[in-house]
Amino acid sequence: MKKIFFYGLIVSLGFSSCDKVEMPYVKNNTGGGDTTVAKVRKVLIEDFTGHTCGNCPGAATTINTIKGTHGDKIVSVALHTNFYAEPAAAPYTYDFRTNAGNEYDLFFQPQGWPAGMINRTGYPTTTHWKNLGDWGNIVNTLVAVPPDAYIEITNAYNSSTRQLSTSIRSEFLNPLNGTYKLIVLLTEDSIVKPQKDYSQPIGQQDIMNYVHRHVLRDCLTSISWGDALISGAIAAGDTAVKTYNYTLPATFPATNGIAPNENQCHVVAYIYDAATYEVIQAEEKKIK
Repeated sequence: MKKIFFYGLIVSLGFSSCDKVEMPYVKNNTGGGDTTVAKVRKVLIEDFTGHTCGNCPGAATTINTIKGTHGDKIVSVALHTNFYAEPAAAPYTYDFRTNAGNEYDLFFQPQGWPAGMINRTGYPTTTHWKNLGDWGNIVNTLVAVPPDAYIEITNAYNSSTRQLSTSIRSEFLNPLNGTYKLIVLLTEDSIVKPQKDYSQPIGQQDIMNYVHRHVLRDCLTSISWGDALISGAIAAGDTAVKTYNYTLPATFPATNGIAPNENQCHVVAYIYDAATYEVIQAEEKKIK
């Protein structure tokens, strides 16, 4: 069995600061939150990609199609990792890699590119890597299942100081048993940078104004594998609230970096089963 050594790793990104304030886990607290909000299952699509992966734009197109069908029930994260994401000869000199993305790449070991996981179902067998042509049908099945949890994100952002405070309220809707963790990420949308695209004619495959969507930029939880949320016998209505303070850095990373656009950044949060790694609920919200 593969030993999991990532839990003890603290992600220390020199270009950012992230302080965490945890509020107590609350048993059987059904109060608070907006009870008028429809509590539906949202599905996480993790797209492992890179700017020199000429087949990867097909995955982005597939995600856009799925979002066109299911709207905000889909939360997507593009993880630029591995060989295809390394800075290369011009015009591919920029770097979207992150410590968290590198950890997920090493642990889950993508099988071919583009590579995608949907709620991480199928792990630890290699069936957690889903064929691109199957993504739509898999999502159709998952979104139809009633949710086991609900996530509410409340963001406060100061543009002058670039300080973000995000509060994540997690509510369990059904009785469960086990250990569940929360991961909170920062993503950025609509970054215009070059991308290789093999679907284009020879000589026109370097797309200079390619729009990179839902790019993983940083991890707000203390480690890439998340913070403990709840453990043991869980009752419907149990809640937990965690708050994270974060400074949007001037560039990602210190070299080859691109300054993040605060108007395009999102907080992404998801709950997963620590035993199986399966994601049971996800949510995202713009920081401003």
